[in-house]
Amino acid sequence: MSFTTTGASMPSLFDRAQQPFALMAERLPENLRGVLWIVTGSIAFGFMGAGIKFAGASGLHAFEVAFFRCLFGLLALSPFLFGGGVVTVLATKRPGMHLLRVLFGSATMLCIFYAITHMELAAATALAYARPLFLIVLAVFFLGEAVRWRRWLATACGFGGVLMILRPDVGAMNDAAWAALMAAFLMACVITIIKRMSTTERPLTMLAWFSIASCVVTGVAAAPVWITPGWEQLALLAAVGTVGTIGQYCVLRAYRLADATIVVPFDYFQIPIAWALGFFLFAEQPSWLTLAGAAVIAGSTLYILLREARVKKQAPPPPSATDTPAE
Repeated sequence: MSFTTTGASMPSLFDRAQQPFALMAERLPENLRGVLWIVTGSIAFGFMGAGIKFAGASGLHAFEVAFFRCLFGLLALSPFLFGGGVVTVLATKRPGMHLLRVLFGSATMLCIFYAITHMELAAATALAYARPLFLIVLAVFFLGEAVRWRRWLATACGFGGVLMILRPDVGAMNDAAWAALMAAFLMACVITIIKRMSTTERPLTMLAWFSIASCVVTGVAAAPVWITPGWEQLALLAAVGTVGTIGQYCVLRAYRLADATIVVPFDYFQIPIAWALGFFLFAEQPSWLTLAGAAVIAGSTLYILLREARVKKQAPPPPSATDTPAE
C-alpha cells in the first residue's frame, strides 16, 4: 500500500454527507465554525465520560471499555472509510507520525478511562485539562524554549490547582489520580503531534489511522482483564464508541479551522458538563476544593494561552513543537 497521496479522487461518502452542512457553514467565519466544532466535541466527550462510568459500574474493566470504544468507533467510521476507499483515506506522507500518535493516544485513553471509572467525573476531567501545563514543561526541557516569569508563575498556579484536587495531604493520591495526571501529560504529547500533522493531513485520515491501530493497542491491554459483556453492556459500549468518535472528529475539525487561541477556551466547556453529568447521573458532589482547583487549572492555562497570543503578535518566534512563542 502506498503511503503517498496521488491524484484527485471522487468525493467520499464522508464528504458527500457533509455537503448540506458545509454549504451553510461556508457563510460563517472560520473561527466561529471552529468554536462550534469544539463545543460540539466537548459535549460529546462529556457524555462519553458518563458512558465510561456506567460501563465501569457494570463490572467491566476500564481497559476493556477502552478497547470497545475503539472498536465501535471504528465501526461507526467504517461507512465513511469504505465509501471513500480505504487506500485513499489512509494515504499519507507521514506514517511514522501517525503511529507515534496512535501509541501516545492509546496510552492516554487507557489512563483517562481508568481515572474516570475510579474518580469523580468532574475531578478526572479537570485533571486531564492540566495538559497545557505539561506542554510548557516539555517545551523547556526538550525543546530549549525560553519561558519567563509570567508563564512560570501561571504554570505554578496551575499545578497548585492540581494539588487542590488531589489533596496529597489527606492521602488522595491513589492510582486513579496518577492515571489522570499521566493522561494529561500524554495528551500534551498528542496535541503537539496533531498540530504538526494537521498542516498536511485530513481529519478523516488522522481519525482512520487512529481508529484502526488503537484497536490493536487497547485490545492487547484488555486481554488480561477480559470479561465477555452482555447485550446491554454492548449497547452502552457502542454508544461510548460512537460518541467518542464524533467528539474526536469535531476536535480535529476545530483545530484545523480556527486559531488555538480561539478554540481552546471553549474546550473547557467540558468541565462544567462533566460536573453536571456527575451530579445528576451519579450523585457526585465534588468538594469546594475540587471545584476551586478546576477553576485554577482552567484560569492558569487560559492565561498562558492568551499571554502566548499577545507575545506572538508582538514578535513572531521560530516554529516549535508546541506551536507557542517564547516569552
